[in-house]
Amino acid sequence: MIYSRASIWYEENGLEIEAFRHAAAADDVERAARLVEGEGMPLYFRGAMIPVLNWMDSLPTAVLDARPSLLVTYLVFKSGYIPKILGILLIIAGLGYLVDSFAIFLLPNFEASIAMVTFIGELLFMFWLLFKGSKTPEVQS
Repeated sequence: MIYSRASIWYEENGLEIEAFRHAAAADDVERAARLVEGEGMPLYFRGAMIPVLNWMDSLPTAVLDARPSLLVTYLVFKSGYIPKILGILLIIAGLGYLVDSFAIFLLPNFEASIAMVTFIGELLFMFWLLFKGSKTPEVQS
């Protein structure tokens, strides 16, 4: 209970990383996930990569499966298979699509499309898969 109240206080005072840490300590998955995804910039881009990955390590698979954006983030950063920069660009692309989807409802007269720029990550990932991805050695168990 105290961790939840502290998380709310930290978030209200603009301290999202501390708010995330307290939400994770309170096992408040909804609040922690919302804080990780951030408002405009995900928490892991703002200096909280290690706490976010540690928290994701502790989550049951069902929780990650229910939140595709968290699952993609987790897989990209933990796999070591995909270059980190491509993973970051893919996450940014996903956020661009999310912003565009909400903008349709929240700002109906807004004409710009963020996804028109963020597709670059997907394009680079496609080329990586075509030219490098098939040549990556198999992972030994």
